[in-house]
Amino acid sequence: MSVLGSSKSRRTRRLGLAAVTLALVATLTGCGDQMGSGVVVNGTAVSESDIQSGAEQAIAESTEELSLSDQIVTTRSVATAAVNHQLVQAASAASGVTVDEAQVTATLAQLGDNRLQFAQAFKIPVSAVDQTVRDLLTQQAMLTASPGGVPVTDIAVTFDVVTATDRDDAVQQRLDYLKDPAALSVTATATGTGGVGQQASLVAQPDLGQTGLFSAGVGEIVIFPLGGQYYVARITDRKTSQTSLTMENQPQNAEQQLAFFNLVMQSYAQQADVAVNPRFGTWDSLALAVVPGDSGV
Repeated sequence: MSVLGSSKSRRTRRLGLAAVTLALVATLTGCGDQMGSGVVVNGTAVSESDIQSGAEQAIAESTEELSLSDQIVTTRSVATAAVNHQLVQAASAASGVTVDEAQVTATLAQLGDNRLQFAQAFKIPVSAVDQTVRDLLTQQAMLTASPGGVPVTDIAVTFDVVTATDRDDAVQQRLDYLKDPAALSVTATATGTGGVGQQASLVAQPDLGQTGLFSAGVGEIVIFPLGGQYYVARITDRKTSQTSLTMENQPQNAEQQLAFFNLVMQSYAQQADVAVNPRFGTWDSLALAVVPGDSGV
C-alpha cells in the first residue's frame, strides 16, 4: 500500500481530535422510487439537496483549498454518513445496544474547539459532528458488547496502479488499458508513478473502502480520487475471508477509525435495503461506503 499511502499523507491528520476520539475509545472500553432522494435506507430517504448542501458546507469550511477530486470524495463521505446514520439506528434497535447520552455530552465537551478539525478529518460538515459522535459511540458500544469481537467479511485485493494528472487523464488511461491491460503494469514499473502488486485489506485499511477497490472484480480496471490525486488501478487478485473486529485491532488514524467502526454494522448492512442516487455513486454493503459507480467513470 506504499503508493496510495504516500499520496494521502497530505490529507491524513493525526490531530488532537484523533487523540480525543481514541482516548474516548480506550476510556469507554438507487433512489428512483423516491424522487429527489439522495439515499434511501429501508424506506427512509435523505434528500439529494440535503446531501449536496452538507457537502458544500464541508467544502466551504475546509481550511485547505480542496481539489475537484477532494470535493468528490467529500460529497461521497457525506452520502456515506447519511446511509450509515440510518444503519446505526437500525442496528442499535435490533441489538438493544444504545449509548449513554452522558457519554455523548462528555465527548462533545471534550472535543471543545476541535469540532472543525474533527469534521475535516471525517469529511463532514461541522453541523454533523454531534450526530457523528453519537453514531461512533453507539458503534463502539456495539463492539464492546461483543467480547469475542464482531464477525465481518474481510476483502483482500492485489492490484497494479498508476497515477493520472486529473480525472480526464484517468478516464483516457482506463480506455487505453482496457485495450491492453498488461500495459498498466508496464507503465507503473517504467515510469515509477505507480506500483505493481500493491495490496490492501478492508479491515486493515477501511478508509480505502470509499475508492471502490474492494468492490471491483479480478481484471476490472477502476479509477478513483484519493488525497487530491487520481489513480487508475487493475485488480489482479481478490480474496474474501472471515475475521472479527475487536477494540484491539482498531486503526490509529482518524479517517480510518470512522470507516473501521462503520464495519461493525456490516451484518445489518447486508440485510438492509439501501439505494443511492447514481449522482453520488453506488452502495457497497461490505465496505459500508458509497463508492464510485461504473468503475469510477
